Formats: sequence, structure tokens, C-alpha cells
Amino acid sequence: MIVAFTDGGTPWPARRLPVPLVVALIGAHAVDTAPAWAKTVRVTPAAAVAA
Repeated sequence: MIVAFTDGGTPWPARRLPVPLVVALIGAHAVDTAPAWAKTVRVTPAAAVAA
């Protein structure tokens, strides 16, 4: 398994990889440019928690 942390500006392979690809889009302005065969998740900042 490959996990790629990106803002979406990553050049992706033209063909499906022989292992699963998980794309973690970092930040609110990340653009989903991942290939359709990849699993995509968004990573956004958590709300501030008062101590």
C-alpha cells in the first residue's frame, strides 16, 4: 500500500499501480486530481479544543 500526502498537485501514474494507493488531500484548498482507481481522503485541521 502507498499513502501519498498531497495538496493535489502530484503527477499521478497513467496506469493502476500493482498495490493500493491512498491519496490524503491535505488542507481545505487541496484539489482532488487523484486517479479514479485510488482511494481519496481529505485531511483538514481539527477544531481547536479548549484545555
